[in-house]
Amino acid sequence: MKPRLRSVYFSKSIYLPFQARFETADACRAVKCALSELAPALFEALDLFRYWCCLIVTQGAISRQFAAETCRIHEPEEETVGESARIVGLYRYPVKGLSPEPLAEAKLEAGGTFPHDRAFAIENGKHDFDPANPKHFPKIKFLMLMRNERLAALKTRFDDAATTLHITRNGEEVLAADLMTAEGRKALEDFMRRYMADELRGEPRVVHAPGFSHSDAPAKLVSFINMGSVRALEEKVGAHVHPLRFRGNVYLEGLVPFEDHGWVGKRFRIGGVTFEGVFPTERCAATNVDPETGARDMEIPKTLLRHWNSADLGLYAVVKTPGTIRPGDRLEMED
Repeated sequence: MKPRLRSVYFSKSIYLPFQARFETADACRAVKCALSELAPALFEALDLFRYWCCLIVTQGAISRQFAAETCRIHEPEEETVGESARIVGLYRYPVKGLSPEPLAEAKLEAGGTFPHDRAFAIENGKHDFDPANPKHFPKIKFLMLMRNERLAALKTRFDDAATTLHITRNGEEVLAADLMTAEGRKALEDFMRRYMADELRGEPRVVHAPGFSHSDAPAKLVSFINMGSVRALEEKVGAHVHPLRFRGNVYLEGLVPFEDHGWVGKRFRIGGVTFEGVFPTERCAATNVDPETGARDMEIPKTLLRHWNSADLGLYAVVKTPGTIRPGDRLEMED
């Protein structure tokens, strides 16, 4: 049975007069649809646009709830979360742009991210990040899958106790570096200088600041992926879509496709942890890259735009109460 098509929210609005919001949302979607037909490099400009819109919303220029209420495209058809909604996978990404790491559990603090999620990043070009005064930068500043698909061939594992990153390629370990030491960071920089030589815009630099996350969102959030949405996308693509293309933290099974987009401003519980939906996740050209082979073999944002009038798939949520979540934990919506 084909999954039902779901309407979605345009929740990452910018501060505009009330009537202009609707006209601007329509104009933005039309422009993005047109640009998606052109070269993938143009997604870098769209990424900057998304970054500033996201920054305005998450920093409080307008409330998230107001954005959800006033910039809604269509109402969700119904609430459908039931006892079958559950976690089927947990992942973190210790180094931005490198491979995911599966987790048996995640201990979350209120207002926090997954432990060590995007704790490190590799600057590609000008060195602007200041660890003493960390600020968020859009991902185009760093090595990333959207432009550097060769990164997908590297498989990584991060040892929390030793703060050591292990990198394997073709089944053989090629680097073990303690990223909390200058020597370890230099070892990773030297490796990337060799491995990514043709794609560097300057000297690579590993950056880190205690408690700071180099997420795509300029706020500490958790990324949810609805497996029902992934399967709906597969039907349109006509091929298997690897769920890790979306680089989420929490993968959920048992939901209607795109149902989670209706959770903006709503609270839900998993394993004793309470979350609140912030905004749907707009996908970029990084999802076009196969996370196992590194091949740029799909047009995910373009397909989403064509069939659902939005490039969103997934949901960002903020942790409201602390606790631990594990695969198998059930999801319940709060009243």
